[in-house]
Amino acid sequence: MKLRRVKRNRKASSTFESEFAVEIFKSDKLRVTILMCFFGIALPTILLLAVFAFEDFQRIFHGNFKNFLLIVLTVLGVGLGCFAVEWLA
Repeated sequence: MKLRRVKRNRKASSTFESEFAVEIFKSDKLRVTILMCFFGIALPTILLLAVFAFEDFQRIFHGNFKNFLLIVLTVLGVGLGCFAVEWLA
């Protein structure tokens, strides 16, 4: 018994791969957009909470709320910037 090699249609395979890549990029762009919206909403929310309840947060964080706020805002800002670059790419 001899096995025959299956001949593939290269054009169909190439078309499938390119369409699949486009769908992956669309899905990735949607994911990045959703994450950017989340970070974009979280950033001003944290700032508003920090302004209106600063003394309470200082008490809860034993006087270290400024450091915590700086770290959180830095992480959110850098994350938002990275997502913006990825979304533009």
